[in-house]
Amino acid sequence: MKPSPSTHAARVVVQTLAAAGVREFVLAPGSRSAPLAYALADAARSDRPAGAPEVEVHVRVDERDAAFIALGIAKAAAAVGEPRAVAVVTTSGTAVANLLPAVLEAHHSGAPLLLLTADRPRELRGTGANQTTEQPGLLEPAVRLTLDLDAERALAGDAGDAGDAGAGRAGSADGFARAVLLAVRTALGVGGGDPGPVHLNLAFGEPLVPGDEPWPAARPVDLPSDGFGFFGRARTPDPEPSIESEPAAAADAYHGASGLPAGPPTVVVAGDGAGAVARQLAEARGWPLLAEPTSGARGGPNAVPAYRLLLDAWPTAQEVRRVVVVGRPTLSRPVARLLAREDVELVRVQRPSAAWPDAGRSADVLVPAVPESWLAEPPDDPPDDPRWLATWRAAGSAALDAVRHAAAGTTRPGASEPLTRATPRLTGPALAALVARATHPGDVLVLGSSNPVRDLDLVAEWDTTPLVIANRGLSGIDGMASTAAGIALALPDRTVRALVGDLTFLHDIGGLLTGPLESRPHLQVVVANDDGGSVFATLEHGEPTRAAVFERFFATPHGADLAALCAGYGVRHRLARDVAEVAESLASPGPGASVLEVRVDRAGRRELDAAIAARVSDLARVAGVAPVAGVAPMVDVTRATDLTGVEVEPEEGPAS
Repeated sequence: MKPSPSTHAARVVVQTLAAAGVREFVLAPGSRSAPLAYALADAARSDRPAGAPEVEVHVRVDERDAAFIALGIAKAAAAVGEPRAVAVVTTSGTAVANLLPAVLEAHHSGAPLLLLTADRPRELRGTGANQTTEQPGLLEPAVRLTLDLDAERALAGDAGDAGDAGAGRAGSADGFARAVLLAVRTALGVGGGDPGPVHLNLAFGEPLVPGDEPWPAARPVDLPSDGFGFFGRARTPDPEPSIESEPAAAADAYHGASGLPAGPPTVVVAGDGAGAVARQLAEARGWPLLAEPTSGARGGPNAVPAYRLLLDAWPTAQEVRRVVVVGRPTLSRPVARLLAREDVELVRVQRPSAAWPDAGRSADVLVPAVPESWLAEPPDDPPDDPRWLATWRAAGSAALDAVRHAAAGTTRPGASEPLTRATPRLTGPALAALVARATHPGDVLVLGSSNPVRDLDLVAEWDTTPLVIANRGLSGIDGMASTAAGIALALPDRTVRALVGDLTFLHDIGGLLTGPLESRPHLQVVVANDDGGSVFATLEHGEPTRAAVFERFFATPHGADLAALCAGYGVRHRLARDVAEVAESLASPGPGASVLEVRVDRAGRRELDAAIAARVSDLARVAGVAPVAGVAPMVDVTRATDLTGVEVEPEEGPAS
């Protein structure tokens, strides 16, 4: 058989990616992508042929799920401090479009994905050829770079069209390899760039199967400082945003000799991806820490539990005059209102990103990272009043107790009522509290959007922050089972658990499918099943005046049998009907993939949130909080009932 240029090019791609540190590939089957499939099959063998690198390959039947698994692997690697690019391989046509949801999430969260999409030769585009469309540019502007590469021209030494980027610079596979290396460097943000997804569109001509030709000898490929040579076209999105001069100048004054000045009542808001530095800053300066669960900073003596309940109801929250924002807040309207207040100085720590070009638009100060000087107490300024932090901590504890009081027992049946499959035994916050309690420092918790992440935000209180990951780039429910599976595959030695709602679970039910020839993730998926979208009940759409429209068009009840679905996918399922069963399942998830279904109440969700808000408001009034100049702790409220139903000391505070 004649040596295949496509086979050779695919092998060069895999060699170059592996040499650049890309060792994990997720592949969906297809014919046009066959050259890459054969190359990866060789590289995944224990008896690899000479020249084939060692890689790990996961195969999935659905391109959308494959992309989210790759996203999960990339997010897990970044979360443990080992960022690396992960590749997903598809065939041509609609397969490429199925990557877009994961690509959008990667774009907004800065995850380094490499999208290797096979294509037919360029001359077939626009001719009506089967399974052929204009793939280059299809994923823009959500990718950092698009490279449209022609495998056969690379092997033939053809310099390409006159308009091709870098055309004529390298008449061999070296130019092709340089383009692949550029893709990896761009995805990782090497040299201070903006990490994110990169699209490599690879045009393969027939023959698509290898003969008996050997692998090319592996050789190092360097990216020249003055450019690169390859056979194809390069497209780049808009130039990377830069920090505006005015906030940058203000930042210079802020992190001068005195560091971040003391003085105005300050809180630290830690959004998604903030990292431990947000906690370090809060503790170094004695400031309250309002940390989202996925911030990586939720924990320690300065973390304020149930903080979002305080921002609208508690008088002292109105005394805030400066907010230092680290990461990207995504969860609550009260935080958004705090950041929008005209009487609050907004200091934002945000690295420039193609996804957030206007991140500093409303900031008074914008810096790309927390300067070291901010972590030291200003030598020339009086220290912040320690009562400021003490008051916030006491208020947070009282708010947490209000959640526990309102959420426990609100849907509990009478002692004489039988337990049935339809009996709602827990509220959403109560289930989240059980999951938080079962999540230990070495564990990994993956959170779905909508109510699960918000419920956990209300109830989580950790001394040591566990690893919490969610798709908060666009906060969608897409691909959560696959994302969690990718995280579990990347971190096989840890207990990985996902907490999702039923609609999120059903939206990615295909993510449960792992073929018998594939590595199986060890993953427990906890599904808060309220037969619909209860998050909408907490918004304006759930107001009683809109009841005629709400149930069908927002709540969207489905009546799905999750046990039957799990059985069809060969995944263990358990329906937990009470606290003891939930706690037992959380403590012993077992090997492989499993689903723990917990029925939660949707009909009373709006009333539950209203009861919690009213109780916090009552506590705030009873506290008699003074202005900042003479702050006093809120009333010390003790629990009557733990969130999970455990009876403790009676409460003496006001009733809800």
